[in-house]
Amino acid sequence: MTTEHNSIDADANKRQAVDETTAPTRIEWGTADVVPVEADATHTTAERDAIVLYFGKQQASHAEDEPARVRLSDRIILGRLAAEQLSAALGNAIADYERESATADVRNDSDELSSQSSDS
Repeated sequence: MTTEHNSIDADANKRQAVDETTAPTRIEWGTADVVPVEADATHTTAERDAIVLYFGKQQASHAEDEPARVRLSDRIILGRLAAEQLSAALGNAIADYERESATADVRNDSDELSSQSSDS
């Protein structure tokens, strides 16, 4: 199950008093030019005007005394508000993921118990 989170609408409602007659802003997400990127390493820095996110892949280390090496491939620069929205969206996505994982674990455990009792 895939759950998308759009914290823009939720955060906008939290941050501003919404007049009952004002319709929420509609956003159409154009995904035609999106390029998928996989990363298993991240780094974040705070600069004067922005939050900078770095994404990359860990490189295999051949010796125990060598430092871990990461090849950074992407840098995303966010303003403060966009960084806050991303933080909220990630928090919601992680909570949903953990809830779904717990539900799947419970289902797997009950399936396993059912198959064990039918084997007896």
